[in-house]
Amino acid sequence: MTVHAKADTTHRDSRPARERISAAAFDILCEDGYDAASVSAIARRAGISTGAVYQHFVDKQEIFDTVFDEAVVTLVAAIDPDSLAQLPEDRAQTVDLVQIIVQRGFDLVDNQSRVLKFIVAQCSSNNVEIRHRILGLEAMAVGRIGEAIRRAVEHGWIAADPRSVDLVARTLLVVLVAMITAPPRSAPTPNSTTRDAFGATCDAVLRRGLIPNVGELESLEAALAELASEQRRVDLAVCHPHDRRSRLLDAALDLYAVQGYRRVRPADVAATAGLGYGTFYNYFDNRRECLQQVLDRELLIVGGLVTMVAPVPTSHAGMVDDLTRLIARVAMYAEERGVRLASVILDTAGIDAAALQFITGAFSRLAQILADYLSRCRNAGLLDDQVDPEAAGALVMAALVAICLHYVQESPQVPSVKMVTGTIVRTIGWGAEHTF
Repeated sequence: MTVHAKADTTHRDSRPARERISAAAFDILCEDGYDAASVSAIARRAGISTGAVYQHFVDKQEIFDTVFDEAVVTLVAAIDPDSLAQLPEDRAQTVDLVQIIVQRGFDLVDNQSRVLKFIVAQCSSNNVEIRHRILGLEAMAVGRIGEAIRRAVEHGWIAADPRSVDLVARTLLVVLVAMITAPPRSAPTPNSTTRDAFGATCDAVLRRGLIPNVGELESLEAALAELASEQRRVDLAVCHPHDRRSRLLDAALDLYAVQGYRRVRPADVAATAGLGYGTFYNYFDNRRECLQQVLDRELLIVGGLVTMVAPVPTSHAGMVDDLTRLIARVAMYAEERGVRLASVILDTAGIDAAALQFITGAFSRLAQILADYLSRCRNAGLLDDQVDPEAAGALVMAALVAICLHYVQESPQVPSVKMVTGTIVRTIGWGAEHTF
């Protein structure tokens, strides 16, 4: 792939013009985002005239599509999902899948971090078609990892409900991203020591789980049985259906899901909410402020769900109950939001630098809440001393994101909240050496 190298502005670049253009576009997109990547800016970075760009590309969108295609090829080669699908050949290799994914996550940091950032944080905000392609890429990787897990289930190397395989695979895939974006707080700059500790925690949790007492599986069954029908709807205390602001926020979220933020105008939001155009400006100064309030509301809800694990449990059964309630509530939220969550999870980071900082900061804070909870669990003797609470907090946060991504996928087979909750609690609670 040619997008990694920056165009040389001090010496003559011998690469073909088309390669220089795509490389220059990649650099600008990674550094400054889509809006800054004008054709003239790309031409200057590539060291050619603006007119020469149009000899190779019809417009900016075609340049973006080319860079995206090249980035996907590079990322797929780095993850190599086909090789994951060929494993495992025995029970030992089933558990070793965890360490393979951990190592590939670190390899991405070392060798392809800009490509990963470009796809994850810049692309889907461009248009809905790109978002669907990213979701398709994610689904492909999940499918390959799922093949490996399904083979292990069929041979009896792990115990799992066949319907849970894709969710487990999605959790493992999102963990890979979590390792890249959320190293332990004690060492914000990754090095071999922190990587070893972080990788060891992910490996330990996904092999043996957070809850060393396998007998507490009975506690999980009891907790799942308490998910009564009246608990299925998340209490969205910050939402008021008859309030005009909430109607506008709901309309904006719906439109972002269908059209993408960049194509949604204030008039569209007002019309969808059944309100006059001027009403929009009674609540928001501009469309960017509307987006920010949508994000504030959604993350306030998720943040409220995460704080449910705050009390320190007194037993492993208490941990099981805490995790079950937390994961069930997030699953209920994701079920209710469905594909509308795509704009929050995938689109926001690429809108501008402030949005990227906001969304990454929010997820880091939520992961820290989970880490603090797990640290108190360890102080109470409920967590293995070899498990780093901060790394484990990032891993649990990754599992919550995986739940949301599961519901974002446009699939006719929507899993029940109970099945999703049981699958995730088993995966992070007891790991592959015991049961999924």
